[in-house]
Amino acid sequence: MTLHQAIDKFHRRLIITKRPATVMYYQFYFQLIRKYLGDKLVTTLTEDDSLDLIVTLKTHHPHMKPITINKVLSSLKTILKYGANIHLSISRLAETKTMIPLISEATIHQLMTHLHQRIHQPIGLRNYVLLTLLHETGLRMSELIHLKQKDVDLTHQTIRVEITKTHAHRVVCFRKVTVPLLQQWFTLYPNQRYVFFDLTDFKPMTTSAIESLLYQLKKRCQIKDNITPHKWRHTFATQFLRKGGDLETLRMLLGHTNLKTTQKYLHLSQDDIQKTYHHIMNPDES
Repeated sequence: MTLHQAIDKFHRRLIITKRPATVMYYQFYFQLIRKYLGDKLVTTLTEDDSLDLIVTLKTHHPHMKPITINKVLSSLKTILKYGANIHLSISRLAETKTMIPLISEATIHQLMTHLHQRIHQPIGLRNYVLLTLLHETGLRMSELIHLKQKDVDLTHQTIRVEITKTHAHRVVCFRKVTVPLLQQWFTLYPNQRYVFFDLTDFKPMTTSAIESLLYQLKKRCQIKDNITPHKWRHTFATQFLRKGGDLETLRMLLGHTNLKTTQKYLHLSQDDIQKTYHHIMNPDES
């Protein structure tokens, strides 16, 4: 079996077992592996080939970060395992951990103020509710677009998330002040199945539609920082922890199967560290 055949076999497995977003995630790494490793026989691949791949990636993509190179290597290892039943030992690069910038409170306030001025229009109300739920729930974009009105419990302020990355249902919460907004939105379109939909053809919103919405908002409000859906999720997670939430509860809200994944969202700035230190070490001064 050649490497290309192994990639194709693994790709078919992905299409059957994983969601479209996961399939798209691997496409980029497939292309790099095809391009730089060629179509060798999988039985001839060794760890030296993975080392050569690292050198090649560094040469042709000097700005590529170690974390991205490691994802290419991890993809190669997974392709060989599930596409050709070959377990290859691959050395990974050391990664430098960097703090991912959050969406600032000032930016969130600016965006929500801009949208609130337009909630008398259906599209303005939809967009305001959409960003509110992104901010309050930490939902993945793929989960957000699959929400149905029946999944929203206004009485208990919860949402049952049925379409998830891990295929496990979970419940997330939203704030009490958001209840009237959702009531208003559902009253406007009581017969719609999904929570968020295109107001022209009434089909569920797509991930590209939400990405486009955020891009247009960024331009309209002249915001320099990124406000991508995943950054909203990261901001939610960090704010939850900063306000006293615990990691296990956050893990369940985010839908992680492993606590280590949740710990990556523990985003402490130097200011957070100093405040915590002085609160503990100088309780009378805080």
